[in-house]
Amino acid sequence: YYKELIRNQAFSQEHNINLSGGNDKVNYYTSLGLLDQSGLMVYNQDTYQRYSVTGKVNYAVNEWITASYSHRFVRDNYDRPSQMTDDLFKTIGRQCWPVLPLNDGNGNLFEWRAVELRDGGNDKATTDNSYQQIQLTFEPVKNWKIFADANYSIKNYNRHWDTLPLYHYDVNNDPYVYSEQAGGNVHEEYQKDNLLGLNLYTEYSLTVKEKNNFKAMIGFQEQQMSQLKFGLQRNGIIYPSLPEVDLTNGLDFKGTPVTPSTNGERNVWTNMGGFGRINYDYDGKYLLEANLRYDASSRFREGHRTVLSPSFSAGWNIANEDFFEPVRQIVNLLKIRGSYGQLANMNTTGWYPTYSNLGLYASYSNWLQDNKKTNIAVSPGTIENPFMTWEKIKSVNGGLD
Repeated sequence: YYKELIRNQAFSQEHNINLSGGNDKVNYYTSLGLLDQSGLMVYNQDTYQRYSVTGKVNYAVNEWITASYSHRFVRDNYDRPSQMTDDLFKTIGRQCWPVLPLNDGNGNLFEWRAVELRDGGNDKATTDNSYQQIQLTFEPVKNWKIFADANYSIKNYNRHWDTLPLYHYDVNNDPYVYSEQAGGNVHEEYQKDNLLGLNLYTEYSLTVKEKNNFKAMIGFQEQQMSQLKFGLQRNGIIYPSLPEVDLTNGLDFKGTPVTPSTNGERNVWTNMGGFGRINYDYDGKYLLEANLRYDASSRFREGHRTVLSPSFSAGWNIANEDFFEPVRQIVNLLKIRGSYGQLANMNTTGWYPTYSNLGLYASYSNWLQDNKKTNIAVSPGTIENPFMTWEKIKSVNGGLD
């Protein structure tokens, strides 16, 4: 049945247009992109489209101030059969028996997986991503630069998933319901993410007696992330050709009322930190670097929110030594290097990993009270660790280049 349900080939196309230009004070870049891919489903073919627009402009305000702004917008559209789930290919091989016909004697589609794919509804998702950055660069004196930039991204995700009534036909070619999803349902899901990032840092370079090269950098960083999510599902599609929430009656295929399900949440986290780096090299032969970061995150409780992350590296570029001159034309790079460092990670499986959740379910009980199902609460599955803090990854490296 794989050859009956899955195509051997599908059409796709991609187009990109770029435009750039400018002069000594202003330059710009813009691009447009289109990606269109057709899927491999024979019945109710799945599709994917991506549209992108990118623009960037740089402007030299004067001799010591430059400004830049960039914006990128990407839209993804994905449309697939609602029955095209993760176990589709396994199900085709396991349950689509070759002894059963694809069509019945009247020519109607008979194989149940094919009917589900063609008539079982659609799952449509649209994702909009917008990325913006503005940056200012100052160079008040030679070799001293100050950078200030702000980054803002927005993600909007909309998903519509409908499950439609499914029918087979009897010997008289009359339709009849053959699955318990016959009442149908509509699921709507929405998510919005906002991420704001601020960076302010400065760097200064200095050369002493031609061979001693110093470079220092210090800065501050802050990120704020907020998320809004909600969704709902309602049974009883009245018009299969218009599977919308406001065109449902809240009944299952037997006419029994089904309580709509809803969900929603808001999440927020913030982190901020300071960082610095010092570089030194002597005539390109002896190289030293030291880094230090101090970060704080709202994901952890007071007393466990901060982390200090140092790193150091050193190198010896033997190829720049005078005694290496005879073989430099054969081997132009020979460097011994070593480093030690620590990285900190705040990413966790949940937004608030040190708190336990109490599950609440509306009309979920198997018991009736006043002829109604009661609301219930479920005890937390795990007791969270209130002392959780940053993950620290330490590494030691050495090498020969």
